[in-house]
Amino acid sequence: MRVLILGLVLAFVAAEIPGYSRTVTYHGEQVLTCTLPYSTDATEPLDQLVDRFELDIFGSSTPGTIDIRVENAYQRKAVLAHFKNECTVSVHDLEAQVQGWEADWEASIANQTSSGRNLLQADWFNNYRSYADIVAWYRNFATANPSIVRFNPSIGRSFEGRDQPVVVVTAAPATAPKIYIQCLIHAREWISGAVCNWVINQLVTDFNAGDATARSILTRVAIHLVPFTNPDGYEFSRTNSRLWRKSRSTPPAGSTCFGVDLNRNYNDNWGRGGSSTNPCTDTYMGRSAASEPETQNTQRYFSSIAPVIAAIDMHAYSQLLLRPYGWSNTASPDEARLNAVGAQMANAIRSNSGRVYQNIRSIQLYVTTGGAGDWFYGADATSRNQGFRAASYTFELRPAGANPGFQLPPAEIIPNSREVYDAFKIFCTSFIDLPLRA
Repeated sequence: MRVLILGLVLAFVAAEIPGYSRTVTYHGEQVLTCTLPYSTDATEPLDQLVDRFELDIFGSSTPGTIDIRVENAYQRKAVLAHFKNECTVSVHDLEAQVQGWEADWEASIANQTSSGRNLLQADWFNNYRSYADIVAWYRNFATANPSIVRFNPSIGRSFEGRDQPVVVVTAAPATAPKIYIQCLIHAREWISGAVCNWVINQLVTDFNAGDATARSILTRVAIHLVPFTNPDGYEFSRTNSRLWRKSRSTPPAGSTCFGVDLNRNYNDNWGRGGSSTNPCTDTYMGRSAASEPETQNTQRYFSSIAPVIAAIDMHAYSQLLLRPYGWSNTASPDEARLNAVGAQMANAIRSNSGRVYQNIRSIQLYVTTGGAGDWFYGADATSRNQGFRAASYTFELRPAGANPGFQLPPAEIIPNSREVYDAFKIFCTSFIDLPLRA
């Protein structure tokens, strides 16, 4: 009976929420928040645990903890043993959490008549949108603002053949430095794409209204925004599996598991820990550095627009501002400066909304290698960046913890965007005024 009821619920949701359906269920799954019992330079046992039991690391509810999705009693027992029972249950029933989010989402759009394509609709930012509708929105955005917005339909195609567009926003000379932003590298982190969309719209709105900060930014720098780093995964999370993280490339020989974690696939210290060699894990790093077309496209484009003086990789969740490095405990050459700007951004967010964003080095969360944030700042990108080292941050957006986790209600899109916008303006002006030299 429960299976029948669940099927009816999913069918109802698919019918009522335009462009969204779900075929994967999470019955019996939980999220555990566990205390990390060791220093960040000793994570190999955790890597082995993830590989062996094919675990899914969601994020961090508080510094020094890690949120782990467990799909069955076998995984749960292994996690509790590894962390010596220093875990609490953050989400008791993952399927119920996702169902509740879907019901809230359906209710939030009940009175909206939007097809998702009209740039002038006031309710555009009250909902999560499909790949096709978001692409159409950005195209219309450029048409409506021809003097400062340019739409590039594709910097390359994803594994399944979807274009990865770029939106360029500037009133500066062609020789001006660049700021690069990419969104939705992880499919299930829908809020990251929505916040990118709101922030760039607000910047142009403010510019057109004569706002001094917006005009100062856009007359001195060109902003290049990649709305979809992982378009295939994003669409799969809308049509099959809401909590899908990776890309959708076909399994390597000997495996039946699809996809690569694109944020472990960049050509920076690839494969040196904090990623997985098991294709069935959610941190699978791929066959080789930059093996995936989505990674290749974004790396190539980033280098083609040099000099890039600053870059953001937009993620969720945990409310963090992460700076290099993720692969080493060694402080980066610009640690003091990056830390100071991060603190200013965190203060701006707190002043806007009262939300607390932790300003930390990436490795203070956990080890990551082959990450986009480290690549923007690292040796490979810097070698082609005309003497600049891009100031790099990974934004982990709302919420602070696993509940609601990736299921952030649509009502929080605009509040989350507003607080990030204040931080974003500080980010831009800080490095336009004084970029980092290699």
